[in-house]
Amino acid sequence: MKLIERQRWQMALAFAGNDLSLQKLLFDHMVAAGEIQWASRLAQILAIPDFDAQVADMIAKRGLLRTNGLSHSANAAALNGCLSFELGSESVVMCDTEESLRSAMDHLFRGSDFSLENSNEPINAPSRTAFAAERIVGLDVEWKPTSSKIAAATGSKTTSAMASILQISSSSRVFVIDLLALQDNDFLFETLLGRLFADPFLLKVGFGFDTDLKVLHQTFPERSSLINITPFLELSAVVSKLLGVSVGNSLSNATSTILGSPLDKRMQMSNWDVRPLTEPQLTYAALDAYCLVQITNKLRKNEDTKLPPWEATAAEIHELAYPSPLTNEETVEAISLRNKYHKDWVKSRKKPLCGDVVANLLTPQDVEGCWEERKRKHQENELKHLQTGAGADQEILDTALTFLDPLTVRNLLKQSRDSEQPATFIAVNAICFFADEEPCVACIEANCKLDTAQLAMLCGVSRRRIKLATPAECCDYFGFEPGTIPPFGHREQSDHRVRIYASSTLQHVESLVCGGGSHESLLWLNSKAYFALIDIETVGDIQRGVSAVESINEQATKPPARQERKVSIREYKFLADSMVARVGKWLRTIGMDVIIWDPYSVPKKTASQDHKAALLALSVCEQRILLTRDKKLANRRDAGACFVVSSDDPFKQFQEIKTHFALKLVKDEMMSRCSRCNAKGFDVVDLDYVRNQTEDEVHPNVLEVVTEFWVCRVCHKIYWEGPKYDSNYANLLRMFDEDSIVDSVSKTDAIEK
Repeated sequence: MKLIERQRWQMALAFAGNDLSLQKLLFDHMVAAGEIQWASRLAQILAIPDFDAQVADMIAKRGLLRTNGLSHSANAAALNGCLSFELGSESVVMCDTEESLRSAMDHLFRGSDFSLENSNEPINAPSRTAFAAERIVGLDVEWKPTSSKIAAATGSKTTSAMASILQISSSSRVFVIDLLALQDNDFLFETLLGRLFADPFLLKVGFGFDTDLKVLHQTFPERSSLINITPFLELSAVVSKLLGVSVGNSLSNATSTILGSPLDKRMQMSNWDVRPLTEPQLTYAALDAYCLVQITNKLRKNEDTKLPPWEATAAEIHELAYPSPLTNEETVEAISLRNKYHKDWVKSRKKPLCGDVVANLLTPQDVEGCWEERKRKHQENELKHLQTGAGADQEILDTALTFLDPLTVRNLLKQSRDSEQPATFIAVNAICFFADEEPCVACIEANCKLDTAQLAMLCGVSRRRIKLATPAECCDYFGFEPGTIPPFGHREQSDHRVRIYASSTLQHVESLVCGGGSHESLLWLNSKAYFALIDIETVGDIQRGVSAVESINEQATKPPARQERKVSIREYKFLADSMVARVGKWLRTIGMDVIIWDPYSVPKKTASQDHKAALLALSVCEQRILLTRDKKLANRRDAGACFVVSSDDPFKQFQEIKTHFALKLVKDEMMSRCSRCNAKGFDVVDLDYVRNQTEDEVHPNVLEVVTEFWVCRVCHKIYWEGPKYDSNYANLLRMFDEDSIVDSVSKTDAIEK
């Protein structure tokens, strides 16, 4: 479900493997999201006869959603088949002053007779089943993992995250509490939260809120009001117990089962410390709390016989208490960390942007919003083409957009440089300039320089009319600070649009890493999708220097040693961690595209804390299914498609993977990949070549008996048929039954799988 939430359709389709129930679930979500080409592909696999008839319904539904009066973010969620925020943006209140807190308190406690002053007197609390809709309150916290730099500066070992905002939702309004701005406000902690968390007439509802309560306590350990909440309903436990663990393991699964639509979780990893929060962030935060009220009310009404009765749910209402408050010494450390964090946060807000110019800058969320709008237009064109029969053979684009922190990208770049495997991505530099006073952006490889002479020719002006933008102009005219410029989504003015020029080399690599709109995030996107969705003015040779793409193309343009099969429609790409490295090598031997992760490729300084983040980032960015035994790794927020094997025996692990993904052994593909670098393709070389080369020395005894050799086109490792070749080949064949062994695979065969 995590892949569906993040709209990673290519990975989701691969991860579904041969599981029919997963394929049908995925198809329903593809149709709901308007992903016509992916749905069409899956319809072929599932042999759905009436798929063409569903296309007209998809067009009508999406047209209706765009005219329903909801906010842009709510519509974006609905258009993608996700749960929308039905209250509207006017019902979301950002609370960053005491006055706004008092307004929130008046709303939450209207009609309530309970007060802190008489809290010691006997109270006739309502029965567990008697809470009315207006007495149900949803709670959620958005937080940011603590920077290792700040933790090191304070010597803290206790705090792993810093609470940024607290969402409190009633049935008609959502209050977003700015915890960073109000960290010292006694009214918030002692009066509002003190009363809210203890009021027996208000049922507080959360999902995995024990973690949120831990973050709240470790951020504000001196506040005693953040220790206990009563009465409280933990929906994750209720849903897991009454509807199954698969439903209760994520809030999105719960909303999908109970409310009919999953949550759009793309804002989950955004920067929650940025102020003001963007409209998509506010909508996401509000919905995370409001959907808890929706779920509880639906369970309370007892109208759906497929759902458990309210009495069974109400029996789970209890007091939530944080079991292990910090010691006095730990409290001092945590407060010191928070004060340092808050000081840096205040300083970052006051720092002038672009020198002396204070600009209303665009954000990563604006960049993502622009991309979603381009995706929507592309989907509408796909629907029209499918209706006319013109889009049946159109290539399916990977339109996923990923934001990564710069440290993770640096680790990926370092591993790519150190690895013998061919690179699949390059870093891109977006340069703002003016051509005859018209704002433009040039996108080139980051390791190259801009060729202004060639650029001027493409722009149709003299070289003297090309002027690079100053930092202030980058902010004013383009909407971003230097060093954060994305390759699209720039500020549009009423009298002109920003023209984009791109280096032709960017078309010849799989993925691009670009500025993401802030110093805290970089953008990872598919190159083909970029050139298909974004209006590029001209593509040409506008860079000087050694292109990182040229070396890749040199390898790709070499004539193949033998004719390769057609690309399978469902060709898998795996990433094996160190726990399943042996299985990864076996999969590579039968021709599977498998990268075997080397944790030592990450710099030693940061290996302990960053190598897992880099591993998961590589899996997500290269659309690879991560093979692992680490369940905690698969449950991380930044994880993509993770297949967790249950056995520690390599042979059984191989059988698990083979069965789930319905892998076949294709004889033509066996030993078609280099065992060292994973590259595909070899050249036949003679004995003289082997004797004279120095990159991979061969023992003299081998040269006396072997006359035929092959060399990898990328890492130049030399291969020959040794004495164990036949037995190893036979062992691989024995790992598959006869029905799973084929001589070759054509495109038609792949569809029928």
